[in-house]
Parts: sequence; C-alpha cells; structure tokens
Amino acid sequence: MRQQIGLLALMGVLSVPAQAAAPLQALLACRAIEDAPARLACFDRESATLVQTPAAAAPAPARVLTPEQKFGLAPAAVARQEAPPTAPAPVEADAVSSTLSSLRTTASGRTVFTLANGQLWQTVVAEEDPLASSGETIKVSRGALGSFLLKTASGRVHRVSRLK
Repeated sequence: MRQQIGLLALMGVLSVPAQAAAPLQALLACRAIEDAPARLACFDRESATLVQTPAAAAPAPARVLTPEQKFGLAPAAVARQEAPPTAPAPVEADAVSSTLSSLRTTASGRTVFTLANGQLWQTVVAEEDPLASSGETIKVSRGALGSFLLKTASGRVHRVSRLK
C-alpha cells in the first residue's frame, strides 16, 4: 500500500513540470509567426497566461482581532491589523487647514475650537487667551509623540486634542 501511495506521489511530481511547460511551449510557438502584429499579439496573449495565478486572483482574508486583542489600541491601529495584507496602508494627512467657525471656553478653562469642516479641537491645558477669532484660518498639524498642534493666524500655537 505504501508503495502505491509513493508511486502516485511520484507521478504527481513528475507531471507538474509537464503542466508548467505547456504555457511556455505555447509562448515559444509564437516565434514561428511571421506577421509582426500577429506575433506580438500571440506573445501578449501567451505571456498573460504565465502571470495569472490563483493565489494572486483571490484576495487574502481579513484578520479579525478578538476584543482582548483590540483593548487599548487606537482605531487606526486596529484597522491596520485587520486589513488584508495586500491592501495598501491608509494615507494619513500631516495637517488640516480650515476656517475657525467659533471658539468657547469650558468651565475648566480649556478653549474649544470649532472649525468650518466640522471638527472640534480642545486645548490640552487651560490657557488665558487663545489670540484667535472667528473667520480666521487655523492649521492643525501633528506634533511629537502623537500630539497635535493648532496654530492661529496670530502665530500662537496650542497643544490640542480632537473632540469630534
């Protein structure tokens, strides 16, 4: 019985090169065509069959993290880990510029900036005067270690966090 299984396995291994050689033989047969446009069409058609593989055609399954694996991770980190490996990494903006719609001060003394694009940003620490007014252009950029910096038209910079 073992000899039969071994013989079947050997036959399977020996038949693989013959199967792989068939598309190559078809490609080499294109050389015999004398008409240049027809020869080129043959090469294009046959070379396309060489690069089509079932593994490349099927997308890789997405990985799903358990609630314990997601605990404490930022949503962007969860999305990166759950994305299929063939998916391109999402592009993140380095800065956002918008017009200041309004600003208000909370009971804790922090300033909340409402931007025209709908985003809400709040200063990390309480400050006296943000030196900003409605209608001016605000720029929020990335700072060090995952922080964000909001720069007003007057040039004043505030460390902020996003509320919405």
